[in-house]
Amino acid sequence: SIKALEIGVRALQNNDTDMMLVGAVDFTGDLRYLATHHQVRPYSDAGCVSPFDSSAQGTLPGEGGTALVLKRLDDAITGKDRIYAIIKGFGAAGGMATDSATVSPEAYRISLERGIQEAGIDSSDISLFEAHGSGIYDEDAMESKVLNAISTGTGQHCAVNSTKPIVGHMGAASGLSSLVKTSLCLYHALIPPLPNYRSPGDNAWKERFHVPIKPQYWFRNRQTNPRRACVAVMTSDGNCTHVLLEGYEEAGIISAQGVAQDKLRPLGYQSSGLFVVEGDHGHEIIENLGVLWDQIRTGVSKGRPMERIARIWYEKKGGRPDKKRALSLVIKDVHEAENEIHKAKQLVTSGKKGSAPGHANIFYTPEPLGTSAGIAFVFPGSGNHYLGMGRDMGIQWPSILCRMDAETRQLKRQMIPERFVPYGTSWEKRWETHALHQIHADPLHAIFGQVMHGSVTARLMLQFINQPNAVIGYSLGETAGLVAMGAWKGQDRLLERMVESPLFKTELTGPCLSLRGAWNIDPEKRFEWQVVAVNRAADEVMTVIEQFPMTRLLIINSPRESVIGGEKESIRKVVKMLGCNAVILDGVVTVHCDAVKPVEDDYRQLHLHPIDPPGNIRFYSCAWGHAYDLTSEKAAASILDQALNGFDFTRTIQQAYDDGIRVFVEMGPRASCTRMIQQTLEGSPHLAVAVSRSDDNEYLAVLKILGALSAERVGVDLDKLYGKTTYPPEIINNNDELLLGPTGMLKAKASNQIHIRVGAKTPFLTLPPLLPDKTDSDISLQGKSKIDEPTDPLFKTESIPGYQYESVPDQVTRELMQSVQENAQATSAAHKSFLEFSSRMTKNYEEAIALQAQLLSVHIEQADQTGAIVTGSGKRQSSGIAPVYSRKDCLEFATGSVAKVFGPEFEVVDTYQARVRLPDEPLMLVDRVVSLVGKKCSLGGGRIVTEHDVLPGAWYLDGNRAPACISVEAGQADLFLSSYLGIDHRVKGRRTYRLLDACVTFFRGLPQPGETIRYDIEIEKFIRQGDTHLFFFKFKGFIGDNLLIQMKDGCAGFFTEEEVRSSGGIVAKKTDGARKKEMVKREWLHPAPVTMDAFSEAALDALR
Repeated sequence: SIKALEIGVRALQNNDTDMMLVGAVDFTGDLRYLATHHQVRPYSDAGCVSPFDSSAQGTLPGEGGTALVLKRLDDAITGKDRIYAIIKGFGAAGGMATDSATVSPEAYRISLERGIQEAGIDSSDISLFEAHGSGIYDEDAMESKVLNAISTGTGQHCAVNSTKPIVGHMGAASGLSSLVKTSLCLYHALIPPLPNYRSPGDNAWKERFHVPIKPQYWFRNRQTNPRRACVAVMTSDGNCTHVLLEGYEEAGIISAQGVAQDKLRPLGYQSSGLFVVEGDHGHEIIENLGVLWDQIRTGVSKGRPMERIARIWYEKKGGRPDKKRALSLVIKDVHEAENEIHKAKQLVTSGKKGSAPGHANIFYTPEPLGTSAGIAFVFPGSGNHYLGMGRDMGIQWPSILCRMDAETRQLKRQMIPERFVPYGTSWEKRWETHALHQIHADPLHAIFGQVMHGSVTARLMLQFINQPNAVIGYSLGETAGLVAMGAWKGQDRLLERMVESPLFKTELTGPCLSLRGAWNIDPEKRFEWQVVAVNRAADEVMTVIEQFPMTRLLIINSPRESVIGGEKESIRKVVKMLGCNAVILDGVVTVHCDAVKPVEDDYRQLHLHPIDPPGNIRFYSCAWGHAYDLTSEKAAASILDQALNGFDFTRTIQQAYDDGIRVFVEMGPRASCTRMIQQTLEGSPHLAVAVSRSDDNEYLAVLKILGALSAERVGVDLDKLYGKTTYPPEIINNNDELLLGPTGMLKAKASNQIHIRVGAKTPFLTLPPLLPDKTDSDISLQGKSKIDEPTDPLFKTESIPGYQYESVPDQVTRELMQSVQENAQATSAAHKSFLEFSSRMTKNYEEAIALQAQLLSVHIEQADQTGAIVTGSGKRQSSGIAPVYSRKDCLEFATGSVAKVFGPEFEVVDTYQARVRLPDEPLMLVDRVVSLVGKKCSLGGGRIVTEHDVLPGAWYLDGNRAPACISVEAGQADLFLSSYLGIDHRVKGRRTYRLLDACVTFFRGLPQPGETIRYDIEIEKFIRQGDTHLFFFKFKGFIGDNLLIQMKDGCAGFFTEEEVRSSGGIVAKKTDGARKKEMVKREWLHPAPVTMDAFSEAALDALR
């Protein structure tokens, strides 16, 4: 296919034609082809293609076709054609390899160099390399080796990709399919992920290369070069071709948003949607919720994604600012929709306000703030950055970055995507720790990243909110706000001055020369600066830090939260004396105190820039606590003042509130200012929300923000989210629409019906019998061999007129067919045997578990009857106590992020190779945590009370009882508690949990459906033996007020894998044997003679 492409290109270059149609199609799914190919080059056993990954096992077949239209660039521009990419050069070479790779390294290198030479570029100009990437180890190793060798210097970063993990190896169409994908990437300025990739194994990449595992915007420095890519193709006969492509900057119809409309929403419809249900009173909203449920069900039944259903809802029922109230829902799937709509109806009926934004999906208030409420954009301070910040926004709304790219010459240099996306070639455990270290290696990384991220989020929100009334900046946020709102012009020069200044190299960071001069610290003395946020009021903090001369109160965050900074060891002592929680703020330089005094002139000059004040927007100074008239001098003075003296953020927020601001939209990253504002204005009507939270998908976070604003009726233009101008014409012009009739009932446009037969017998492949051997005299070109045809109508075929089937008595063909038939039959037999074995094993496991549960139930019931165990009905649903942690939180702890459950001080735990977790479903049996007592990260004693509901139809029920093993396992929250108390911070992922010993006693019959088991679990203490940490615990389980189960003498430890392997397993005590004999002698009379025996697996099978 690539050869055909080159022929077409050369014909156009020679003016032999004005247009060429180039295409390729290949159907590689023929069973005989697959069997033959698999014998020569085995396909992947893993069921996937993993190019360049350490786990790669081979390729897989793919089928398809591709077609391209080629024209000369001038003709395409004149014809106003959509131009996806420009072909800049070809390179080709041939040469079989000596090993299992099809192309020799020398041929690959020559081909690539020829393509680069014809394109007139350098290899360092390529920023996306679409490799052959077959997933065959030798081929991948050869490609990566040559690419590393030919790469000169560092150059610009280059992403490595391959199409084969998506479509397989499409044979003759493989090359063109890779070229189409790369052209689309250039057109939309997006870099796709490489599926199934984790780490390179032996095939290490140079620093210049990166292998993305998530989609991302294609950043570039416009002043340097356009976006360029290379497509590599290898064939089985030893030939190799490289095609050099370049992006075209002016394609498409320009929309009102400043970019080609057909470039909007490049990822298409998303799986989540925002639904705003409006009405003048609660009854109207409830009625419309019923209509919404009908629309969602109908849309899902037609296979429509949730965003498309949301867009149709908006077109037909949304955008009614005249309505007094609104309820907003963010919905991801139909199952969630039913539950959320039910909750929404209950919320409206109750007349209460909905949950505060964050993880909530429903937003409603019976008394909205209304359009008169002032809106402030809030920009947070340094130290809030997180990995991946802005990545989702860049791929969902690339038009924002396209406009920023047009306004600056060095967008990539300013956004630093290699640090924040981030770029990498290995995504194994702990990669996050390495990536964060790379950010913190230079304070300008955090400064640039956060200022530019604020610009992206502000531009996004300005699409939906016409203009804020105010801008509030916290620390670095003052600079971010001035840049984002366009008050400071020429951001290229601004950021260049920061790079050139010594302030962020030696004065305020690194050796901290300015601080040493201000605090009279010897230049040779070791000094380590640290900043932490503490949950203590400023007055309480001041009484302690006055005792430590090398500490300062930097910022008052809220009435009960402060920020302190100073010498690291002194800060540690302050935190200990305060007895508080402390969150370390990474990347914060030595500002907000007198440490800036020696360089105050330079600091002021750095922030002195020409001002172009945006109309009717008040800018607040966090140092002065009020708004000011925006001029170059006053902006610089405000920023210097807060750098020298710190600031009281509560004073600024309270003043803004007094000035009429009721809605605070934090631009991010994270939601630190949102938390402070909610604490400061607690009890006063307001809305504080964050656009970019680290604990949420950024696209979902934006939907939730818009939902919260819509519910408050503050004036949000959702036409910029779901209007026709925000989608490519191809999406809008789709005729398959949902319509709302005059009564609000749903109907669909008529369409052709497609009948699909369902419920038929599953077809089983039966190969035709082999033809008998014939001599040459038996061959007849017209002869027909009778072959039994399948009688199933699924296989009914029609003969092709004028075509005769001929039998070909070729010995090789017959041997191949015989081999294929034998392989298929052998595979079928093996599969059948496996299914029978699996079914037999499953049945045996079921019988064994059932027997165990039955014996335990009988034993306990007999104890009930003898009076040895006190029982009671004890049936109830739950304690009725509001949970401290919900089941959702417990599942997050089990399978997601511990920091989302316990707070930011546990973020480091998420980077560890292993940590304490609850089991995943279905064995996660903690339905809620109703009480937790203990000091976080103290590694001291603690207590937790949890509940487990025994529900009707639960998967584990046996004889309508919860088995004994489940009753024990449901008391599993010692895992949760030990993590809360800080064991992961101590073992740092190097050791994992093992239960060592426990004694369990049951006191009543096993639980039944409708009962709730309450577990009271206590960790008594932690101890350390060498490098091993142990803890001792106990618990009691109750149903109602009646004791069900007691565990005592519980002991668990944390061990390395090597320690577990070499432990020897369970070691019996010397007294165990004697005790067993004594128990048998006193308590048991054998009803029959007992002898020792042993049984083989076959004997056990016979018994079964």
